[in-house]
Amino acid sequence: MEAHISIHEYWEDSRTLKIRNTTPLPYDSTVKVVLRNYKDLSGNTMVGDSFSFRFTIISNAEVFVRILNVNPNTVYKGSPDSTYILAEVSSRYNIRGAKMVINGSVEVPMFAKDGSFDEPVETVYVRYRFGELEVGEYNVSIKAWNDYVERSSEPFIIKVKSIGFLDKENVVIYPNPAKGQAKLRVIFGANTNAVIEVFDLKVKRVYYREGSFDGFKTYEFELPKLPTGLYLVRIRAGDKKVEKWFSVIK
Repeated sequence: MEAHISIHEYWEDSRTLKIRNTTPLPYDSTVKVVLRNYKDLSGNTMVGDSFSFRFTIISNAEVFVRILNVNPNTVYKGSPDSTYILAEVSSRYNIRGAKMVINGSVEVPMFAKDGSFDEPVETVYVRYRFGELEVGEYNVSIKAWNDYVERSSEPFIIKVKSIGFLDKENVVIYPNPAKGQAKLRVIFGANTNAVIEVFDLKVKRVYYREGSFDGFKTYEFELPKLPTGLYLVRIRAGDKKVEKWFSVIK
């Protein structure tokens, strides 16, 4: 298919030629554009009889990005653990690449799970240590492209939080009150040796655990089934101590 266009007036601007066809151009066709009798911005007739170029009409080249997994989406500053981000990218045409974009400026290459970008549907992933960033919230999106267009996913939030050594707010007993059995959740905030104890109101120890713990890992301990009453959880690590009360009901 050929489209012959004669230009008798000035260009709309110095770089853009707009072609407005009256009927839809069929997919997979090649269009040849021929320019004749065209002038520069000063009205001078350009040298040469004609100028032509070709382009191909392709079907919908849209790129779609679907987030499959972001884990974890909240991390602690200083943590060596990485956030795993997994997404599916699809198009009618082969996907050529993908990147994770942080706050609209920092770009981190993502990898195709099958080893290369050469399919219309690609599962892409990246691991990134957000704990190396400053405390705050980060706007993250996935950008992917084929040979024709580039698109980005809707943004999602990664939170980087600060954590002190054995902060009281990172020691949680739940449910509280408990019916027979409670659980203890702890984030220590630094690698440490610690002792975990539970006492009843008569200062009788009903639970004991000692060990080495990773500072940024979330630990969950199942406390023993206890009779109705009030109990004290005490965690000791170095010269730091945290105590919290919980109750057991029928």
